[in-house]
Amino acid sequence: MDGSTIIVCDGTYTNTEPISIARAITVKSENGAAATTLFTQSAITLFTLNHSQARVQGLTLNSDHVSRSVRVANLLSGTLADCDIHDFYSSMSLLMLRDTSAMLTNCHIHANETSGRVNCVDMEPGGSVVNCRIVGNTGNNNTYGAALYAYNGTCTFRNNLIACNTNKGSSVSGVYANSSTTMDNCTIIGNRIDGSASKAAVVAKSGSRIRNCIIHDNTNTGGLCNWEDTDASFSYCCTAPVPTANAGNFEPVEPMFADADYRIPHGVCVDTGANQTWMANACDLDGTDRIINDIVDVGCYEYVPGALECSAAPSATSVAGAQDITLTAIVSGSNLTGLKYTWVVTNQLGETVASVTQGTSDTLTQHYIIGIYSVYLKVENSAGDEAEFMQEALFQVKPTVIYVATNSVPAYPYNTRSTAFTNVATAIEFAGTGMRVVVTDGVYTNISNPAITQDFIVESEHGPARTMVFSVNSGPAWTLNSDGAVVRGLTLFSDRVSRGGQALDILRGTVADCVITNFNTYYLDGTIVLREGAGMLTNCLVTCCTSTYRTYFVKFSSGGTVVNCRFTDNISDTGSTAYGSLFHLDDDGAVLRGCLVAGNEIQSKPPDASVIFMGKGTVENCTLVDNRATGIGTVAAVKANGGAVKNCIIWGNSNTTGTNDWTGTASRFSYCCVSTPGLAPDNGNLESDPLFATGKSRPMYSLGHDSPCRDRAQLLPWMTTDALDLAGTPRVLYAAPDIGCYEYRRPGGTMFVVK
Repeated sequence: MDGSTIIVCDGTYTNTEPISIARAITVKSENGAAATTLFTQSAITLFTLNHSQARVQGLTLNSDHVSRSVRVANLLSGTLADCDIHDFYSSMSLLMLRDTSAMLTNCHIHANETSGRVNCVDMEPGGSVVNCRIVGNTGNNNTYGAALYAYNGTCTFRNNLIACNTNKGSSVSGVYANSSTTMDNCTIIGNRIDGSASKAAVVAKSGSRIRNCIIHDNTNTGGLCNWEDTDASFSYCCTAPVPTANAGNFEPVEPMFADADYRIPHGVCVDTGANQTWMANACDLDGTDRIINDIVDVGCYEYVPGALECSAAPSATSVAGAQDITLTAIVSGSNLTGLKYTWVVTNQLGETVASVTQGTSDTLTQHYIIGIYSVYLKVENSAGDEAEFMQEALFQVKPTVIYVATNSVPAYPYNTRSTAFTNVATAIEFAGTGMRVVVTDGVYTNISNPAITQDFIVESEHGPARTMVFSVNSGPAWTLNSDGAVVRGLTLFSDRVSRGGQALDILRGTVADCVITNFNTYYLDGTIVLREGAGMLTNCLVTCCTSTYRTYFVKFSSGGTVVNCRFTDNISDTGSTAYGSLFHLDDDGAVLRGCLVAGNEIQSKPPDASVIFMGKGTVENCTLVDNRATGIGTVAAVKANGGAVKNCIIWGNSNTTGTNDWTGTASRFSYCCVSTPGLAPDNGNLESDPLFATGKSRPMYSLGHDSPCRDRAQLLPWMTTDALDLAGTPRVLYAAPDIGCYEYRRPGGTMFVVK
């Protein structure tokens, strides 16, 4: 009857039938989850609760980690409390909250796995998750797969630890917060996305409120990626980058945590939150008062001060080149009078490089050479109380140049050829802002896919002909995600085996003077993707690569620049009725300039495919010649639904019915030379044979002496004295710029001296 309590005695029970509770009944263990287990190997929904006073409490709910369609709980209403949920492997979301009266509280959800378009905890439409630990779970989906997913409705998250969860796909790993979600005082740490460089641990949709949260050290294949979407959702949060739309947000300062359970030390997260009405009689995740001092702490735990405590923070945890580092003591406690500080700093050899006792300053500044430094700090007050802090490898000073070599014996600090790294990816993991990674001559195989997330340079010693890096792993072979990230002068190649992921995933940074060849990429945007408008591909040769299935070859996802590159003998074969273009420009900031696109093939059949598809963006001074579409008769070299095509040679490109250089809106083309008629001549367009040069002394598809494209292009703002064509010739050499990727240069004469 309503109000009844069913006590489950200690023991392990095997359940094969679903349990449904639609009345005000409590099912609880006698002595807690550690003593009472409900085990299932059946494809069932273990509990369905459909009454606001229905409650299941204090059980361990587990399975054998074998894949099946099993759900732990379907909360149409009611509460699941104090439960330990682990080792389920399901094609269904493990816990569903389907009403604002549904609650998950004080539960530990760990070591579970889901596959498909599902999540670990799913909320639709609403519910509350309070004081829970959601740790070490795995999803696998390109749309879902999150630890906690608030799809729609009014959702409330408070005092939760969401840590070390993984999405093997390309979507969110930690929390998806819809526009009606409020998330207060959660710690979201160490979550990982294995299949993408673009998604984050926290997706905050417009209208959501993310307050007093630590969102730290979450990654995707591109490196650190804590949050995305709406900056205005965040307030009083500790995360990087720091959201700027609202007050109170701040960046993390190490050490962030006092222990492996992510409790905070006295530091930047103490007394820096914003109090909320629900906190008056609430507890944190440990059961401690949610507000100990007058102001709430940030994160799921409240800091509990002792008589005297201390820690130390360096001005930088990693720098390049010898320089000054300042150590700052962080001290808390009930008696902070007459403080005396003792510092001892040792290097990686155990040698003491600083030993100072001082009573007037809480900082220590010294000059440090290359090394790894550990710090000991002791603080004493006037009453004789003492506190100690010890952190090994608290900061390090790295060399400005490190090496990679095929025949070295690697040894710290890797700044000579004899002590160099032997693997490029490992060297990149070590490198940091301001450094150069010099790759000496040889052929290298990456043991993992490099992700450059700081401002440093990776370059060959003698150019791409003598320095080659082989990639055989799925996922983006190379990821750049920092404005000053540079990869220069390497041959990047694979074995033509079809794999998911891009050859280059450039969010920010530059790939220059490289050869990219023999990649066969499958799905996931394209062979080369420029994502955030701050990426550049320049002076590169991209040849003999293939993109297959629902993809493009080069995709400008959110702008980006490709300049003075050659794309030859590549294949796009989507195998579907969509996608398929070699270049996909659909952003105003997308720029393709000064490139040769020749001898490529589109084997797929989508009617909208083209060598270059333009919804937006700019194509300037490119030469598109001898490209062919073998799958359908409507494919054109350039399809310009939007954007602008200027100063381009588009000649001799074909599909199954003949030559087709362009389609779309004719007014988008200006100062172009085409073989397909219909462009307006008053826009400077030509329908004349470009008369390419012949002979081995000239680059293929450069202009001959009698070419009508000479001095016929429009002068554009970027054509300054520093601008060069694809051969390195000044962009404007004579009276006016030329059409196409090459400027015509008169052949050198012969001088005769007659005496």
